[in-house]
Amino acid sequence: MTLNELAQEYLASRLTSILDEHAITGFFVEATTEYAGWAQLQSLVDSANPVIDGQCVITLSEWAVIKPLAYLLCEKETALMHELSKMMSHEPAGRSSSEIENDITNFRNEYFRQWAFNYPCASI
Repeated sequence: MTLNELAQEYLASRLTSILDEHAITGFFVEATTEYAGWAQLQSLVDSANPVIDGQCVITLSEWAVIKPLAYLLCEKETALMHELSKMMSHEPAGRSSSEIENDITNFRNEYFRQWAFNYPCASI
């Protein structure tokens, strides 16, 4: 599936969303780019022009590792928008952006190291 298709799927699975498809795709691209720093994307192995954008194809196993960070990035942006709406007497519900940022930091520090990074074995 492409990142654009995954963004459409994300929007379709929500009752409401403050974020538009373009913003969600941007967060999915950001998470995929970070994943690519730890592991090689299958669709870019033999590609002459390895670009990660909305048209980038990722496998289900890659998405299983990328998805939590992508969703956390979307959740953080939504929380920031809710917090900004306090000026209009709106009381935000859910987690704060700082709580989500802590989860993102933990995810980046631990999860990718455990699940995305691999190095081929070599014998001497």
